[in-house]
Amino acid sequence: MTSVLEPSALTGRPDSPVRRAPDPPKNAPDALEAAFARAHAAADALMAAIASAGSSPEHLDGPQLDRMLRHAQALANRHERIRNRSLEVVRAAREAGCATHDDDGQFAARRLRTHGAETARQARLAQELGNEQPTAAPATVPGAGPATPASTAGQAVPEATPPRPTARAWDTGEISERHAHVICQALDQLPEALGTAERGRVEEELVRWASQMSPDSLRRKARRALALVEPDRDTVDQHHDGIVRAEEEAAWQAAELWLRDRGDGTVQGQFVLPVLQGRMLAKALDALVTPRRLARRANGGALGAPGSSWKDTQIDWAHEKGKAFAELIDHLPTDHLASKVNAVLLVRTDLETLRGETDRVGVTDSGDELSAGEVRRLASNAGIIPVVMGRESQPLDLGRQTRTFSDSQRAALATRYEQCAEEDCNRPFSWCEIHHAAPWAPVRGPDGRVLHPGGGRTDLRNAIPLCGRHHRRLMDPQVTHRVDRDEQGRAVVRFERRTGWTRW
Repeated sequence: MTSVLEPSALTGRPDSPVRRAPDPPKNAPDALEAAFARAHAAADALMAAIASAGSSPEHLDGPQLDRMLRHAQALANRHERIRNRSLEVVRAAREAGCATHDDDGQFAARRLRTHGAETARQARLAQELGNEQPTAAPATVPGAGPATPASTAGQAVPEATPPRPTARAWDTGEISERHAHVICQALDQLPEALGTAERGRVEEELVRWASQMSPDSLRRKARRALALVEPDRDTVDQHHDGIVRAEEEAAWQAAELWLRDRGDGTVQGQFVLPVLQGRMLAKALDALVTPRRLARRANGGALGAPGSSWKDTQIDWAHEKGKAFAELIDHLPTDHLASKVNAVLLVRTDLETLRGETDRVGVTDSGDELSAGEVRRLASNAGIIPVVMGRESQPLDLGRQTRTFSDSQRAALATRYEQCAEEDCNRPFSWCEIHHAAPWAPVRGPDGRVLHPGGGRTDLRNAIPLCGRHHRRLMDPQVTHRVDRDEQGRAVVRFERRTGWTRW
């Protein structure tokens, strides 16, 4: 018996019906309708071939399955690009006065029955990548060899500006919409002074990376894309740290929580957290629902039948984590919530960053990046165990936190302060982190200039309670602050818009 898949279905030969270019219809609308009709017919034939393959899988081996999946993904990517290009046509029609709508995203979302914000984001991407004539259609699976141009018999191909590398790769199905978003975002984050040729080099390399990795991996790698054209490591480190710092600030702006009493003795809710705090919560819950812990409960009769093992019991993990969340809230230390962060993280950093001599991004043991300021803030609050790395990325120390105020110092400070020391803040002392008035480590401005040499001592005279929001604001390069003392000697912190880089 022959294979249920025709060779052209898995090899993408130019003689496939999908590749053949027809004689041009008389006008653009007719051309669109005819092209869509052929595409739908080809999709019908392809789905029928895939269904036949599924009914006789014994005729497909591993390499054929691999090629099928790659072709399917490439076509899915190209379909995303077709939709994206159509959004750019919607914009062009509106600007030409041929359509009466005001907002392209809303117009498309209503007709496509999609989410308005997501469609608007796709419309912005469409405008950025343009709608130039594609240069060639792929004749093989992405990564399997060079593409062969499709037949253009009977067609006059007008001269036009070639598409950008990102658009070209998406046109051929090598990358997905998510990859394209990541690449465009990374290009937007490059310094404005970077030239066109350098930006082009960066984009070409980002596209190459995108064809080899997932969007999430590409996003992490793209944060250091400046290194492709900038030889100075310190400049790249500062740019990388600025990107992560901006993402952290955006995450705090996006944080939200709502709770609703369901009237049956339960409360339903939803929240959005910055990734760091989300990972910390996940770690705490995971620790409460470990199989070993559940096994002890099972053996005690609290889970499953008496004497049964947890391995013999089907566990509803969402239910277990819900109960663990309630248990965690039930044991919150309301006397001093912020004396220690409630989950220990390992953060890879270097000694120079911890001392404030440089700004390099830290990486947690869950793979998330933290800005240098966030690493130092958490270290000063005993919230992390810093895995301090040397120049050769070798651990120099594990768990040494000499910047931390002790619990007894915090208790003594609580007799003098009832709330955050910022002049207008009323957050209680129990929410506060302890800040060094004279910085423990050197403080540097955005241009690298030292604003304060550091050397502050970890003693009560140098301790100021600040809530998390105002402690983070100390790291904002756009503001400065001054510390005054009231008649009792308590510190009062006042923030001001920074006008220069000469004062801490």
